[in-house]
Amino acid sequence: MRPFMKEKIKQIALEMFMKYGLKSVSMDDIARAAGVSKKTIYQHVTDKQTLVHETLKDFLCEDQEFMSKELDRTDYDALEKMVVIAQKGFEMLKRIRPTVTYDLQKYYPESWNLIQEHHINFMQKKIFANIESGITQGVYRSNVNPDIISKIYVQNITSIVADSESKFGALDKAIIFVQQLVYHLYGIISYQHYTRLDSLTNKYNLTTN
Repeated sequence: MRPFMKEKIKQIALEMFMKYGLKSVSMDDIARAAGVSKKTIYQHVTDKQTLVHETLKDFLCEDQEFMSKELDRTDYDALEKMVVIAQKGFEMLKRIRPTVTYDLQKYYPESWNLIQEHHINFMQKKIFANIESGITQGVYRSNVNPDIISKIYVQNITSIVADSESKFGALDKAIIFVQQLVYHLYGIISYQHYTRLDSLTNKYNLTTN
């Protein structure tokens, strides 16, 4: 077996899941897109549930690596770091079919738990650290409670990602995500950085027009 075959299968599966949803993509569909037989796929994964789980796990690991790398940078402050991270999330949500989260919650609950764990065990800690850093830098207000605000932010993001009942009507999740980011940052940044936040959202194309 070529060592890269499993990674190729997972990458193609991820692209198809994001574009079409999980339920509507079969193992036959993935095999055809990968240019291999279904038998070859089953030599690398036991079933579709395993493929979904491993694919999502890899996706979340890449997200964690990106987020950690950006937050560890020293060439810009806490505010810009949040905008850079949000820009990646914004682009991702624009690519994902709305039914993906519904399919995960209904048909692949163990895989859905990976997202919840990612938000609680990883993202919340990173947001907490970002808020503490921003306070030290004077970018965020000193009376902000990092523990409370990081939990509120992650809870709201989780709610947006998990929404499969169109609580926000016809609004796209990516648009709602940006609005939540702006809501969050305007609530914690120092007054003198208000105008700068507008500039940063424009710089990184976080627009909702």
